[in-house]
Parts: sequence; C-alpha cells; structure tokens
Amino acid sequence: MKRLIFLGLMVCLLVAGLLVPASGISAAPVEGVTGAWWSIDGDGSNQKLLLSGSAENMHAVYLDDGATLCGCDPKGNLYPMIGLGTASFDGNVLSIDMSYWCLSRPRTFWGSISEWNFDYNSSTDTLWQEPQPDVTWYRMGTN
Repeated sequence: MKRLIFLGLMVCLLVAGLLVPASGISAAPVEGVTGAWWSIDGDGSNQKLLLSGSAENMHAVYLDDGATLCGCDPKGNLYPMIGLGTASFDGNVLSIDMSYWCLSRPRTFWGSISEWNFDYNSSTDTLWQEPQPDVTWYRMGTN
C-alpha cells in the first residue's frame, strides 16, 4: 500500500510540476516522444516510462514492477524500482539522466545513470533501448 501511495505521489508531483510554467521558457512541447511508454525487461518484468515537458525542460519517471537489481522480498518476489530524472530529445535520440530507488523495505537509493539512450522510430512509433537491442518500448495504449 505504501508503494502505491509513493508511486501515486511521484506521478502527481510530476504532473503538478508540468502545470506551472517555468519563467523564461516558451519552447513548444517535444513531439513524438512525450507520453507513456511500456516494455518488457530482459528479466520479464514490466517497465513504464513517462515523459513530459518541453525540449528545454523534459521530465522522466521510470517504473519497473520487478527489478532484478533490487533483489527479492521474503516471498521471493522482485522489489520494484522507481527512477526520476530529466531527458532531452535531439533528432531521433532520446537521452535520459536518472536517479533510481529500490522500493524495498527500507527504500534504498540504487544509483544514477547518465545518458540512458533510446532511438526513436517515428514510422513504428517505438523506442529502441541502447545498449540492449532486445528491449523495444511501445507507446501505452497502442499495443
């Protein structure tokens, strides 16, 4: 229940932050990559990626419902992971800088990754995760 409240709060904070315009920023929204994405990780867990904002101020929220990196609970289930960060989109490359937390008990900081890169394919409306070519991200609600 606490995890659900925490995840809900993080999404609410992300949305609330987007409704308040930053002073001096008048860029148009980034087309193509903003929105909600999903994929199946190499370990079989479900991943979600929420992208919003403008070219100069893009936000990213990552959720993994069972992250191998976080270990298992006493029942043997993988702990979830959440990530919060910023993103940029140039050409067809999405680059994300993000910090991650395992939603174990107690919640633990896992670390940060700079330049988590994806190639965007506008003809298929998919993201291809580098350096793992076996992970393709799909826009939620389309597949």
